[in-house]
Amino acid sequence: MFNSTPYHIDFVQKSSPTAGDDFIFCNIYKFFTSTRLKYIIRAEFFENDVICIKYYAARDRSSDIKYSMLTNEFMPYKTLVTCISIISLLVEEYPNKCFAFNASRSILIKQKIREKINNNKRFRIYCKLVENFVGDINFEHYIFPEISSYLLVNKNSFPKTDEKKEEVRKMFLEIFDFTEDI
Repeated sequence: MFNSTPYHIDFVQKSSPTAGDDFIFCNIYKFFTSTRLKYIIRAEFFENDVICIKYYAARDRSSDIKYSMLTNEFMPYKTLVTCISIISLLVEEYPNKCFAFNASRSILIKQKIREKINNNKRFRIYCKLVENFVGDINFEHYIFPEISSYLLVNKNSFPKTDEKKEEVRKMFLEIFDFTEDI
């Protein structure tokens, strides 16, 4: 039905946080779609052993809402599979980390349309894809529909996965903006 082969991902650089960032450092990767649209994947490393995966089209890099913009390529499946596949690369180098996706809501500026934050479309797609592509042997899967976030807690590093889940959920609520205003 769908081509589940991710696009080829290249490491670009390791980046330090700038003023206002809450992460320790960030690994930056890139990939190109079949139409040659360049995407950036950011793997942001937080103090509590969580790597948060984010992505955006490189052409939107200077936009404040770059994570919410749609490309109109109508190929979200393969793009999201590529972003999820970064976990297999990261777990080789960082085997004790947990992984998270905070699904940005879609915003269409010209049409003055903005999706609700909770249980948004990207989040619902993440839920299906992550569940299918990341097994449950090494990771406990948690979803937070109220903030459209998906968490993979590393069972080997955090045997009390429920405690880690609550710690990360609290962190999300403290550092990410889940308000309805743009």
